[in-house]
Amino acid sequence: MLLFPTVRARRRLVKAQIVRIEIPAVQLILHKTQRFTEA
Repeated sequence: MLLFPTVRARRRLVKAQIVRIEIPAVQLILHKTQRFTEA
């Protein structure tokens, strides 16, 4: 772990955190819309 991470590394970390939050949210939305269209 670098004490002074570069902007690129920090950006990659932020992107990884966003993906970690977004993917389950997108899957949940897709699952809800799928059930809605089936009903």
